[in-house]
Amino acid sequence: MRKLGSIAVAAAVLAVAGCGGSDSSSATVKWADGVCSAVVDYKNALKDAASSVQSSPSKQSLDKAVKSVQSATTTFVDKVDGLGQPDTKAAASAKQTLKDLSSELTKDANAIAAAGSESPLNLVSTVSTALLSAQSQIKAAVSELKQLDAKGELQGAFSQASSCDSLTGK
Repeated sequence: MRKLGSIAVAAAVLAVAGCGGSDSSSATVKWADGVCSAVVDYKNALKDAASSVQSSPSKQSLDKAVKSVQSATTTFVDKVDGLGQPDTKAAASAKQTLKDLSSELTKDANAIAAAGSESPLNLVSTVSTALLSAQSQIKAAVSELKQLDAKGELQGAFSQASSCDSLTGK
C-alpha cells in the first residue's frame, strides 16, 4: 500500500510540471489553481487510504482503502473535467492530456475495485500493479504538458495559483 504514496507524489508532480515563470491571464491562473486543488485533494485522499491500511492492516481496511482510491479518482476526474481548458494557445491539447489521464486513472481505479473480491494477496498485487501503471501515466502526462507549454503560459499560471503553493513548497 506504500504505492499509494508514490501515486500521490506523482500526482503532485503533474500540478507543478511547469512552476515558475511568466505572467498568465487570470483565466489560466484560475484553471491552474483548479488543477492544483484537485491534485491536493487527490493526494490527501490517497495518503489517508494508505495510512489506514498501514495503521491497521486487515482485509477490511484494505477494502476500505480500495473504495477510497476509487472515490478519490472519481472526484479528481470530475474536478479536472469541470475546469474546461486553460486560456493558452495549447489549451485544447492541455485539456485533452488531462482528459486522457483522467480516463487512464479511472481504468486503474476500476481495476482496483474489481479486485476487491479477490484474496488479500491478489488484491495487494492488483493494487500495486494499478498504482504503478497510474504513476507511469501521470509521468507521461507531465512530460506531454511540458512539451505543450513552449511559451511558458502554463508555467506562469501554475506559479501564480495559490492552490499550487503547498505543492511547490511556497
